[in-house]
Amino acid sequence: MKSKITFSLSLATALMLSLGSVAFAQIEDGATSSVREIKDKKDALKEKRAEVKDKKDELKDKRDEAKSLASSTKEELKEKRDALRTEVVNKRMELVRKFGVKMTSVHRTATERLTKLADRIDSRIKKIEKQMTLIETEKKVDLTEAKIKLADARAKIATAGVYVEGIMANVDVATSGTDPKLAFETVRGYFAISRDNLKVAHQSLNDVLKGVKRGLGMKVDDDGSASSTDQ
Repeated sequence: MKSKITFSLSLATALMLSLGSVAFAQIEDGATSSVREIKDKKDALKEKRAEVKDKKDELKDKRDEAKSLASSTKEELKEKRDALRTEVVNKRMELVRKFGVKMTSVHRTATERLTKLADRIDSRIKKIEKQMTLIETEKKVDLTEAKIKLADARAKIATAGVYVEGIMANVDVATSGTDPKLAFETVRGYFAISRDNLKVAHQSLNDVLKGVKRGLGMKVDDDGSASSTDQ
């Protein structure tokens, strides 16, 4: 009887110890699982933060790239505008220069025409003087005034010609700037002066013709027309 009781107590003790070990193991496993979950959550949070940081860095890189591209684009646009402006200025300056070349040719032709007219008048004066020496006439002929005026006219024609030949050098200087409008006005001014020179030379030849008519004893009106003084 006593041995049965002892066996029962031993069995009960072993069972309790076994159950205690199981409970402890379960408690330990539960604690370990909780620690692992917390660690996993921390790791997940770190990863999330790392992802957010990566995205921020990526956005910053994109913004910097956009700013750099915008700055580069502005510089390129400025360079293109400057290049286009330079091209336009050069084309307009070339047009001004062509205008100068054309007008120089026109004024040179006008000068040559005045020179030929002076030569014809000179030839006519000499022809008249030669005829007067070959024939007897009571009509007094004095072409001294005409010859003096012809010399003056030739000097004025020469002045006009020299000015015309020097215009293109001035045109080159005027078109070397950056303001086509100013260059054109300047070149027009050169030819306005040349035009005045040619008008003066032309008028001086008209005065020669008047001198010839007066030398022949003809009455000269204000408009240059002549009539004989013999009645």
